[in-house]
Amino acid sequence: MKKDDQCFVYVLHNNVNGKEYVGQTIHKPERRWAGRIKAAFTECSQKPLYRAMRKYGLGMFSAWVLWIGPRSKLNAAERRFVRRRKTFIDTGWGYNLTTGGNQYRLSARSKRKLAAAARRQWADPVMRARHATTPATRRLMSLACVERTIRGAYFSKTSCKKISRKVKAAWERPEYRVRHAKSTAAKWAREEEHQKLSVACKKRCTVEWRAEVAERNKRNWADPVKRAKWVQGLRRGARKRRAREARERKALNRAA
Repeated sequence: MKKDDQCFVYVLHNNVNGKEYVGQTIHKPERRWAGRIKAAFTECSQKPLYRAMRKYGLGMFSAWVLWIGPRSKLNAAERRFVRRRKTFIDTGWGYNLTTGGNQYRLSARSKRKLAAAARRQWADPVMRARHATTPATRRLMSLACVERTIRGAYFSKTSCKKISRKVKAAWERPEYRVRHAKSTAAKWAREEEHQKLSVACKKRCTVEWRAEVAERNKRNWADPVKRAKWVQGLRRGARKRRAREARERKALNRAA
């Protein structure tokens, strides 16, 4: 069996109170158990499992392997056994602080600890000064985020499709559109929002910027492929808009 196929999901069982911990490892279980012992007695970690190991002693814990399989299925197997044996600290009787795997949900205890640590860091003037950035730096960071999002570095194609479907489904609901219109109207009713937009437009809408946009649009329109996509998108949007208006008229007629 290859090394990547020798992955393990194991359980640590407290013989005194019956609580359990489900974990995963790509190494031998004995090596992982030695790491647990080091974290409990040498590093004195304050996680529930390690506190219990110090309280009851190693002799009161049993360990055995639940699953052996390939690395590609390791995270799913750990989540399955955490759910099956009810070891997640928020919903069951166990020591697991997360639901397992790489895509997990933190427990309320872990969230509170992370929030408290973040508040302590932000209360330190030195840490706040490290996080402070100039407007130029923030602008560069924003552009980098946009570029990475366009390249799909933040979201996969599947995730983008799911997000698009959810947004479209939400926009089809009349109550969502009404709520969106109200929030937008409330936002633009504030004078500071108008001032922000005015300042941003003055900074951006220079002669050079307008010339650059015009040149880019001319190049895109001269490209037959891009022009066809653009026209197709406009037609698709017009069809959807007409269909939505027809549904709204039917709804009004039924209500009347």
